[in-house]
Amino acid sequence: MSEPVSVIVSVYNNSEVLQRTLWGLAEQRFTDFRLILADDGSNQAEIDQIQSYVTELGLSATHIWHEDRGFRKSAILNQAIAIAQSERLIFIDADIIPRNDFVANHYRLLRPGYFIAGGSHLNLPLAIQSDISRAHIQSGQLFTLDYLQHHDIDKCKFRLRLEKRGIKARAFDTLFPRSNAFIGCNASCWRKDALEINGFDERWGYGGMDIEFGMRMTNLGIKSRRHSFSLVALHQDHKRPYRDLNQIKRNKEALKQLEKSNITKIQSGINGYIRDKIKTLYST
Repeated sequence: MSEPVSVIVSVYNNSEVLQRTLWGLAEQRFTDFRLILADDGSNQAEIDQIQSYVTELGLSATHIWHEDRGFRKSAILNQAIAIAQSERLIFIDADIIPRNDFVANHYRLLRPGYFIAGGSHLNLPLAIQSDISRAHIQSGQLFTLDYLQHHDIDKCKFRLRLEKRGIKARAFDTLFPRSNAFIGCNASCWRKDALEINGFDERWGYGGMDIEFGMRMTNLGIKSRRHSFSLVALHQDHKRPYRDLNQIKRNKEALKQLEKSNITKIQSGINGYIRDKIKTLYST
């Protein structure tokens, strides 16, 4: 394996929000990582725009893509895992802006035999997102209580998460434990464990695919920890036209059945991909 960490970013026709996420990734204190942009079928204009951002920021990135045939996030994530050259995998969505200690904390906190995740995320309303500049992220201002208060965002729930860092944050992670789950927009695991369960289930539609992935790792004997105070990121809120309530209901029932089982490996997963056959748009 070459880089210590692969940061897998889920992408789909959202270059405007992704730009702010890339600004956050460009400011990471821990820099020895490669981005894998897992693209669920963005159009060419979006692809060109994303490449320009990656080039401008000087990020090490590999952009993989498959044809847009509906919501196939599980499939493109499996391809990202298949090409990853790192033992550690961090998963983040294109609408998540990471604080500058995000990758460092994932790297430090992930232990063998575990997967880890952050907590719920503070939503940045759509109305203010276009006003967020790179300077807000570079300076860390975006992650301050003053910034949130200025924009009338309810900050009370997240006050401690934004105020605590380092040892204090880890102490609060211990003092305020939460139920553990694999949260696909802010989680990390070992590549060998993802391969052992054959990755994400490609039969799974929107709603709970990441939880299902984590449940099978749990069935495998992999433990989990939630680090709500150490793994801090902000979510750029958005509409979800692809949200299917009937699909979500079916998925919830499937999760209940999985929780009662000892299933670890699925058939339709990473084993369907050969690294050299995965479509790479560019690599920097």
